[in-house]
Amino acid sequence: GWASLIIFIMVLFLLGVMEGLQIALVELKRQEPESYKNSHPKAYKLGQYAMKGDNVERFLMGRQVFVVCCVFFAAKLTTIHGNSESGFLFYVPDWVQALFLETGLLACVVVVIIAQ
Repeated sequence: GWASLIIFIMVLFLLGVMEGLQIALVELKRQEPESYKNSHPKAYKLGQYAMKGDNVERFLMGRQVFVVCCVFFAAKLTTIHGNSESGFLFYVPDWVQALFLETGLLACVVVVIIAQ
């Protein structure tokens, strides 16, 4: 219902944020911190915290686990079970239904295209 749709949109949003944070941190690591110290002080402080030790690597590992969990959750939300005769508007072969709709493979492809 509507709750599934809202949760699905939130998962897509979170995936987009995670992708954006990864790109921002990787690019921030390549730049000279003094170049944006005065113009973007908050980014400078966060960058200094992120660059301490192996914080970036830890974030990237945790981010990857979070992304995988979100993709599987989104696939579970959008899995379609159309076992009844009136389940679809047109005939769908059993193998197509089993391979694409019931496994969540189609939803994973949609999530990767939209959010990643």
